[in-house]
Amino acid sequence: MRVLTAEGRAVGAAGFNTRTGRFVQIRAGAVILATGACGRLGLRISRRRR
Repeated sequence: MRVLTAEGRAVGAAGFNTRTGRFVQIRAGAVILATGACGRLGLRISRRRR
């Protein structure tokens, strides 16, 4: 994931869709940066939970 900038301001994000194998670009009027649980951004776990 990369934050897209224009004239020193965040204007969106670019990322990679792991299900389709395509790059995506999202433009936005506001961008919120957050951290945590990045391991759960769409990839399924390979082992079963008990």
